[in-house]
Amino acid sequence: MSSSAMRWGVAIPVCVGLILMGVWLTRSTLAQEELAPDLVEPQIITANRGIVELTLEARPSVVTVAGQTFVSNVYNGQYTPPVFRLRRGEELHLTLANRTGPADIQIDGTQATNLHYHGMSVSPLPPADDIYITIPSLDMMNNPSLRTHANHQMQMRDDFVYEYQFRVPDDHEQGPYWYHSHAHGEAEPQVLSGLSGLFMVDGFFDDWYPNLANLQQRFLILKDIALPGAVDGAPLTKTINGQANPTIRFSRAQSQIWEIGNVGADAFFDLELEGHTFWILARDANPLERPQEDTHLFVAPGARYTVMVHTPSEGRFVLKSRTVDTGPQGDPNPEVRLATVVVGPPTPGTGSGPVRPGTPLPTARGDQSPAAALRALPITRRRTITFSESSDGNTFFLDDKQWEPDRNDAEVTVGDVEEWTVRNTSGEFHVFHIHQLDFLVTQSPTTSDGASLLDTINVPFASNGVPGQVTLIVPFQKDRIAGRFVYHCHILEHEDGGMMANILVRPRP
Repeated sequence: MSSSAMRWGVAIPVCVGLILMGVWLTRSTLAQEELAPDLVEPQIITANRGIVELTLEARPSVVTVAGQTFVSNVYNGQYTPPVFRLRRGEELHLTLANRTGPADIQIDGTQATNLHYHGMSVSPLPPADDIYITIPSLDMMNNPSLRTHANHQMQMRDDFVYEYQFRVPDDHEQGPYWYHSHAHGEAEPQVLSGLSGLFMVDGFFDDWYPNLANLQQRFLILKDIALPGAVDGAPLTKTINGQANPTIRFSRAQSQIWEIGNVGADAFFDLELEGHTFWILARDANPLERPQEDTHLFVAPGARYTVMVHTPSEGRFVLKSRTVDTGPQGDPNPEVRLATVVVGPPTPGTGSGPVRPGTPLPTARGDQSPAAALRALPITRRRTITFSESSDGNTFFLDDKQWEPDRNDAEVTVGDVEEWTVRNTSGEFHVFHIHQLDFLVTQSPTTSDGASLLDTINVPFASNGVPGQVTLIVPFQKDRIAGRFVYHCHILEHEDGGMMANILVRPRP
């Protein structure tokens, strides 16, 4: 044995011993910690005779987030507002009342607002998913001079209440979606204050994974917020269901379904559960062609995951968001402990869920997946979309222009299928999102992309003068999406700063 080999022969056992000691110390410390309260489940609202009826009142309320109590503009007095659940063919009748006002953080005076149903393929026309409508606050109605604080060139309603309504199409994708304020110029502060929530289109497991349909389902609603007293420029506080480090409980050998949504304004989450893997079943409510096992989940602003988690052994385990390098111009996203997962003894009646989720039924039958069907379509047109920003990072552009509500930046016809190359010339991440439809990622530095359709994708920052980019197939296939809507960066600071464009979709000839 050479001297170097002898050195390695001594070093390896020592290193392994130190690593194991570190793991033991971590587990021992976790075992001695006083547990935080259990994860709070959100309020659930379901359909009655095929209709979900819900009123959301945006107003200043006393809330407790991450252990701090303060006043913030939220829906119905809840930082984590209701999760409403729909099925194909059911209708949403949602009344939004705008009573926003001064709050201790984020909101400065009265503001106009509206709602966007992120990821939904429904009409962009009123009363469905029209983001060009803004709803003045009650104070604005009583004092017309305040209306100049709203989006000057957008269509202002004549009262402070608006009734949204749409029917979930019979062929709509199923899974987690989210709703949030999309009033341009106010979207970031309003979502940071709490004006966002998750909702579901149910039926995914019936159609794709019936063997998993009886597993316990949890909602992990991820948000970011600048708490009272936060230093300007400091990392935002990250929470799950409004809590910092809640306790998530399992029984040994149990499997759970986690519906995960980043419904925050600006922050990235990169989830890792100590000693466990995630079985990814769907992204952005689109099933993967095959379930994928991964050690972490990169959840950009606006993105959602449906995953299965299996816990084979008892103990306490840390669920964290790993450090995210958003680029030299980007905001800090350091590692954060999000929750503690406690796995207890087996519980009678819970059963032992599958360690592996199996193959989704349509693929097992040999049916063509949505991604495969889209790959087979001929390309109508190719475009290049460019995200850029000023050197000081305060002004944002899409194709060298800032957003104007009355300008059409792209025009297509229902039936078109386009290839878009989205470039990022700046020194920080941008997140591409388009309303009313899903796209297929064909080229991306992220190896897990391309396995399903998405509605949100991270675009890497430029490196050594070379722009980051992703390539997408964007299908304008559904007649119901005819009208005008937007595509933009879903870091809401950037969207509010002008990084958004309008697209006109003409009806099919």
